[in-house]
Amino acid sequence: MARQLAKNAQLMVSEDGVGEPDLLEALASWSYDKSKTEVDVTGVFDKNKQYVPGQGDARGEFTIIVDPESETLQLIEGAQKDDTLIYIFYRPDGTGASKPQDKIPAYITGLSYSASVDGRVEASVTFVAGGDVDSTAQTGA
Repeated sequence: MARQLAKNAQLMVSEDGVGEPDLLEALASWSYDKSKTEVDVTGVFDKNKQYVPGQGDARGEFTIIVDPESETLQLIEGAQKDDTLIYIFYRPDGTGASKPQDKIPAYITGLSYSASVDGRVEASVTFVAGGDVDSTAQTGA
C-alpha cells in the first residue's frame, strides 16, 4: 500500500478559480473534511438499522502565519468581509499533471487572529463549500 506523506499535500487558493492557484503562504496547519452524511433507510421489519451514504460535505480550516504584506491574506480577508466565493484547491500529492485535486468554491466563514506576547501572529480560517466540488485531475505541470 502506498503511503501518503503530508509533506507532499498542498492547500492553495485562487480568487477566480482560473489559472494556477497560489500556495497558501506560511501555512502552519490545515484540515479538510469530505465526509458524507448517513441516511437511515431502515425498514419496519429489518433486524438492524441500515444506511446509505448521503450528500458529501466540503469544509475545512487552516492556520497561516500573518504577514501584513501578504496578498493571500488580503484575498481571504476580502472574501470573508464581502461574503464572496474564492477557490480553495486541495492537492493530496502536490502539484503536477494528472495528479488529483479538489477545487472547492468556498465561502470564508471564520477568520480569527491569535498570538502570544513573544510569538507570531496567526490567522485561523474556516471555509465551507459554496458550490459543487470539482474533483478532476490537474491539467498543468
